[in-house]
Amino acid sequence: MVPRLLRNRLHKADEIEIVFSRRGKKPRTKALALAIERARKNFYRKYKMTSNSQVNIHVGSPERYGGLQAVDYFLWAVQRLFERGEERYLKYLWHHVQEVVDADDRRVRGYGVYYGQRLRLDASALAWRNKQ
Repeated sequence: MVPRLLRNRLHKADEIEIVFSRRGKKPRTKALALAIERARKNFYRKYKMTSNSQVNIHVGSPERYGGLQAVDYFLWAVQRLFERGEERYLKYLWHHVQEVVDADDRRVRGYGVYYGQRLRLDASALAWRNKQ
C-alpha cells in the first residue's frame, strides 16, 4: 500500500518527512524504505522523471508523534463506517479529508474509487456492499 499511497507525491517537495506508526515490536524502516524506492521506480516508469526528494522515515508511537493520533482517529472513523455503517464520526471530520481510496471497490474502475470533497464517502456510497 505504501507505493500506492506515495504515487505521484514524491516529486512535490525537496524534503519529505514520513512518520509511520510502530506496529508490533519490529521496526519496519527497511521495508518502508524499499516501498518508497518502489514508488520512485514506478513514478519513473510512468513519467520518465526522477524524484530527487530526500525522504526521511520515522517510526514511532502516537505519544511521540501527535499527528499519528489524528491519523488513528480518522482511520477509526472510516473503519466505523465500513464495519458498522456509522457515518457520524466521519461526517464530522469530512471537511478535513483530502482523499480516501477504496481500492477494493472495482465495480467501475480497476484501481478502485477515490473519495474526496466532490465524491463524498458515506453510508449510501457503501450500500452496494450490504447487497452482496
